Amino acid sequence: ETEQLYTGTQVHCVHRTGTLRIGDDVEIGANSTIDRGAIEDTVIGEGVKIDNLVQIAHNVSIGEHCIIVAQVGIAGSTIVGDYVIAAGQVGVGDHLHIGDRVVLAGIPRYVNGISYVVGEPNMDEQQIADFVRR
Repeated sequence: ETEQLYTGTQVHCVHRTGTLRIGDDVEIGANSTIDRGAIEDTVIGEGVKIDNLVQIAHNVSIGEHCIIVAQVGIAGSTIVGDYVIAAGQVGVGDHLHIGDRVVLAGIPRYVNGISYVVGEPNMDEQQIADFVRR
């Protein structure tokens, strides 16, 4: 397996050296894809539940007891904390850090721990309440 590296003038194929590590009591739904690591390992933590039609890219690390719902895509080298819920069709960009106990709905950017964010641009609970009151 190879990873494509674009140098500005051409595409080079680099052999992947990482693996995929799956923790205990993990469920992976139908037609979900988890890429092995390109350089580092891709890691799925203990107790994670992955629904159908989920894409998890190379070098992603998902913490323990997360729920990843259908049609979620997590781009490469993203770190997802413990007890995170990614609701249906969430798209997570590459090289992000999602803190513990976060609920994602919409397209997250940068999210601290113990948060609930929705929409594009992201709004927290107070911003949503203010928006609804207008």
